[in-house]
Amino acid sequence: MEAPAYGYDWDYSAKLAMGIATFDPSCTTPTTITIEPVGWLPGTDLPEKMGFDGVPYTPDSTSTNSPWMESLVFPENPSGVIKTPQGPVERRICDACYIYPMFFGMNNWEIPEAPECMAWAGSVTKLYSASVRAGYVIYKNDDPDWVALMEAASGAVRSMADGLMSEWTWWGQIQILDQLMTKPYTDPTSWIGAYITIMEEKWTTLINGFSGCGDYIEITNPSAGAYVWFMLKGDAVGMEEGDWLSSFFGEVLGVKTTTYSWGFRGANPADYYGAGYSVYDFVRLQLFRDVNVYHEVARRAALVCADPLASVDGYLTIPEWLTTGRRRRRALKEGGAVDHAAHLHAAAPRLSDNQVQRLVAKRAEADAIGAAVEEHCAPMYTSTCLQKHSQPRSSADKKTLQLA
Repeated sequence: MEAPAYGYDWDYSAKLAMGIATFDPSCTTPTTITIEPVGWLPGTDLPEKMGFDGVPYTPDSTSTNSPWMESLVFPENPSGVIKTPQGPVERRICDACYIYPMFFGMNNWEIPEAPECMAWAGSVTKLYSASVRAGYVIYKNDDPDWVALMEAASGAVRSMADGLMSEWTWWGQIQILDQLMTKPYTDPTSWIGAYITIMEEKWTTLINGFSGCGDYIEITNPSAGAYVWFMLKGDAVGMEEGDWLSSFFGEVLGVKTTTYSWGFRGANPADYYGAGYSVYDFVRLQLFRDVNVYHEVARRAALVCADPLASVDGYLTIPEWLTTGRRRRRALKEGGAVDHAAHLHAAAPRLSDNQVQRLVAKRAEADAIGAAVEEHCAPMYTSTCLQKHSQPRSSADKKTLQLA
């Protein structure tokens, strides 16, 4: 998969494959199917993996002995990129979760031609929710063997053992879709038409709000996709080292969201973005909240980006964040304990003791979440695991906008 890339439940996918597989007689028995996500960045050589026949293969190989499959999201979550397929069609599985006009602002809200894939998994819930999960699978039917395998996998997923979807749930989703489709999507008063208007407002608001922050952080994908994909710049590069939750957003803006440290799947960002970049220098911000949330995020960004001495009440200025971040990194490299309170008091003596302790508590919570994610979710970083272990360990701060 071209990095950065989303995560799935690889172990469950391998379990499904094992349930329908037949093996070449020359395979060593017993045989187990495993799936390993491998990231690749444009401008770098395609990775190689050894086939069972002892021959190394790249993902673009058409050999039946190739160990590769290709995963592609259209457009990618969270970068919004329209990715270029690399492998043969018969080894490409695609994600249609975001194939709706409101996620293609970079293309004048029109869906471009999609790549050819052997199968697509799509969502019907992204039209109205970021937390509800229901969807569909479509697949090519011109290869009888492929059709048989898809039917076998689908039958396993919908078996009694794995839990049958309620008929009420199924028809409830259809009723919702019927309501959403009562008007043509090109009608600005239709559900999708109105959604496009709201997404355009969110994007415009955030682009304007962060326009003065180009020395430290920039939006890389204006109007593309369902997420804002930020990249740190200049002195800010490296300041998020080791962070699961973004300290820039949390300590400067009072916004809770994540870096994308887990999404590069082994690829090195420096190979594409330039020397000094690591997996921690990127932040994602989802766009599924109420539009007024993004007006507030943009207001805070415009405030701190316009004046280096300005701050959101109780939070750090950008120079203060850089200063305390350098001290934190130095302490970590020296192998000692990090005294967050001392670093914060030294970097921002204007803050009250209560404000410092609140930031210290946030850092402790962020550190605990990051440690839990690495302990339980690495190296696969499946969506289920990330959702489970990225939840807060304490009550949420009312002044924090949670956008993770």
